Amino acid sequence: MPAPEIHVAMRNGQYFFYCPTHMYFPSAETSPVPACADCWKASYLMTMARQKSAEDKQEFSEGLEMLVKHIIEHEKDGTWDYVPNLEMSINKEN
Repeated sequence: MPAPEIHVAMRNGQYFFYCPTHMYFPSAETSPVPACADCWKASYLMTMARQKSAEDKQEFSEGLEMLVKHIIEHEKDGTWDYVPNLEMSINKEN
C-alpha cells in the first residue's frame, strides 16, 4: 500500500497542511468538507501540530484512537446512526 500523501503549503512564513481539491486550510473560521478525506486529514494534522507539549500531542492522539474504537463498537452493535449526506450539487454563479 502506498504511503498517504500529505499536502503542505507555506503562508506568511508558516507551514500549513491543506486539501488540494478544496483548497481547504484548517482554521478556527473554516470546517473541513464532510466527505473529503484530505480535508479531514489536514484538519487533524493541524490540530495535532498546534498542541504545545508532547503530553498534549499524546493526549490528542489517544483521544482520536478512543473515538475510532467507539465508532467501531457502535457499528458492530448496530447502534451507529450517523449517515453522511453524500449527495452534492454544484451550481455555477454568474
